[in-house]
Amino acid sequence: MKSAVPSLITNHCLQVPAKHVAVMTEDFVLKGEMSETTRTVNDYNEMRPIINGMLDTEEMGRDPWGYDDTIALDTWDATLREAATLYSPDTQLQMRISTTNPVVTVYTANALPKDADGTFGKRFQRHSGVALMCQYFPNSPNVPSFPSTVLNKGETYQETTVHEFQFLSAKPVLHATPPPMATAP
Repeated sequence: MKSAVPSLITNHCLQVPAKHVAVMTEDFVLKGEMSETTRTVNDYNEMRPIINGMLDTEEMGRDPWGYDDTIALDTWDATLREAATLYSPDTQLQMRISTTNPVVTVYTANALPKDADGTFGKRFQRHSGVALMCQYFPNSPNVPSFPSTVLNKGETYQETTVHEFQFLSAKPVLHATPPPMATAP
């Protein structure tokens, strides 16, 4: 039986089929530029352990280290398409996400305070959770190159995100040796 103590997500495996990540300032504000994900800390085109990229962000000097990145999906239209797959080898639970939104923001609870209330009287801790947020680009009202988030009178906002959960009897194929990483600008 698993302990009720919140565990870290560093052994989870992630796949996000996308070729670009939005470039941020040191204050985590999107600049309106894109950087390729290939052979970088954000290269999750194939399923691999999430810790691989998280540790690379620490080596790059990101503080707090971990993911807080906006990954641009390859298609920015209203098509429902695969956005991300997250797998826990401990529970063999897999979550697949499809969306009509243009990005998935990956956040690994990097700045969680030490006194964050958890479950069963325990405290959550840094990297005890991962969020995969399907949305529009943050800061899009200030960046003309991003799809607009302005909703004018009489217009309708409609997007779809689907979360599919499944227990796997066999583990997914992982990238055992990740490709060498290049630092993102």
